[in-house]
Amino acid sequence: MGFLPLGRFVAHGQSSDAAILQALRSAEDPAVRQSAALRLGKMDAAMALEPLMKALLADRSAVVRAACAQALSDLGAQAAMSALRAATHDEHAQVREKATAAIEKLTKLAATPLEKLVVLVSSPTGKASAKVASAIAGLPLRLREEMVRELKNSPDIDVREDLSSTIPTENSFAIESSVSSLSRRTTPRGELEVSFDINVVISLLPGKRVVGIVSGGASTFSPRNSAARLSKHEQTNLEEQALTQSVQAATENLVSFLRAQRKTKPH
Repeated sequence: MGFLPLGRFVAHGQSSDAAILQALRSAEDPAVRQSAALRLGKMDAAMALEPLMKALLADRSAVVRAACAQALSDLGAQAAMSALRAATHDEHAQVREKATAAIEKLTKLAATPLEKLVVLVSSPTGKASAKVASAIAGLPLRLREEMVRELKNSPDIDVREDLSSTIPTENSFAIESSVSSLSRRTTPRGELEVSFDINVVISLLPGKRVVGIVSGGASTFSPRNSAARLSKHEQTNLEEQALTQSVQAATENLVSFLRAQRKTKPH
């Protein structure tokens, strides 16, 4: 389809890129939001990725959500995988089909044979932060288990859980993950929204010099008008889902960071 004009959304002194972002977020016409999403798929991933993922999961129009899935496919960013996986459960078939196709494309891109990166997943150093009051038992250990499982899905990652085996001196990293925040709120639609945010500190082995920090977050929602009557078990299930999705997002960002570190190593 052709792109619709976005001129009326450009404020004085506003760049065309900013206008496209504004159109995706606030244009009343779904066709304009759809056009904006497709344009973002041709732009820089650093600018377009987060707005597209949010719109993919939250826009009220199925045609816009489908356009966001297509745009994320065009960007080719592995960090979009968690949002695309969630979109495979969308109520509209068109969105599910676009999200599935995007996942297949990104999976093929990620499967290119590469020298393996060794990642040592450090044991939890203590309890979760006092500000993180979770219903999930043993949250630090559970977080580590989720991270290990996600990393093992990456074909070029060699996951180590202890130092009992030899750690190569090249392309070797240690990571420590923690839950930075957990929040709950009742939305205007009467849903309980549960949000997790995770930080991952990355160190270069063998000296454990910190080389970066990545993060990931996700939110899950109960059905409409159900927040006041959710059981403790149902609330825990929402936390479990949010934790898994946030780990997926953090792991995708982590793997992208590590791959970039490998590419910059001297030969």
